[in-house]
Amino acid sequence: MCEKVYIAYNGSLCPPEAPVWNQQALGCFKCDIKTPYYDVNIGKCTSCPANYSYNTEVSQCVYDKC
Repeated sequence: MCEKVYIAYNGSLCPPEAPVWNQQALGCFKCDIKTPYYDVNIGKCTSCPANYSYNTEVSQCVYDKC
């Protein structure tokens, strides 16, 4: 069984089509296709790490071998 290690952030009341809260702009946004994953540790959109792909159905980076 594969573990989903990189969980996308959606701790706000933002809708699924714009799931990330931007404190500076005071609004919701969605990361772009090149950097689909919002990493709360660095506070910005980024790509998934090596051997992981972004799964839009679950809004997470999942291991490619799953």
